[in-house]
Amino acid sequence: MIDVVCGVVNHNDKILITQRGDDKNYGKWEFPGGKVKKNEKPFVSIKRELFEELGLIVKPIKEIIRYTYKKFNLIFILCESLNPEEIQLTEHLDYFWISKTEFSKFQFLDGDISFIQNYLLYK
Repeated sequence: MIDVVCGVVNHNDKILITQRGDDKNYGKWEFPGGKVKKNEKPFVSIKRELFEELGLIVKPIKEIIRYTYKKFNLIFILCESLNPEEIQLTEHLDYFWISKTEFSKFQFLDGDISFIQNYLLYK
């Protein structure tokens, strides 16, 4: 099982989503993050991943939920952005800050859909 952190980054009541640019998931949207390195704690991992991929400095607040999707253990972490106006795309095609009512307008990775439907929109 591969641990993957997913940042649920809040700023002004909006949540950050990013658009994938890799061949397998090209154009799909996700909560930014990535694989947890060996012996790395999830909060350390989410800070590292978001800085590496987006230049984003975040303060992890709490783990929201974790569940298994295929071979991945997805760990959703609520984060506060400390520099939301300074995002730099290095791996993603685009990003948006969206409200909860806008999630249906985007095609998300299959692993993220359960989180959106069962936790984010109804809590």
